[in-house]
Amino acid sequence: MIRKLFRTGRTLALGVPEALARAAGLAEGDYVVVEHDAATGALLVWPATLHERLGLRSAYLREVAEFLDAYGPALAALQAAADRERLEGGKPWRA
Repeated sequence: MIRKLFRTGRTLALGVPEALARAAGLAEGDYVVVEHDAATGALLVWPATLHERLGLRSAYLREVAEFLDAYGPALAALQAAADRERLEGGKPWRA
């Protein structure tokens, strides 16, 4: 989704569509954490309560993305095998 920044006082602001805010669990007056990820050039906006509770940081997200890039196909294959077992009425092979 492309949004245009606008000036409000001495800062730039970003309008967040209501449906997107609702999907993120945000409402008017809620606090967010804004972070710049220098490695990717991304501007990240987190609900403050989620950021504090989970300790999310851009470096963590990069590590998760790298993990999923490396192991995503294997994880998807395991999930597909588990789904087939369940559909065929067999016992799941989970430990």
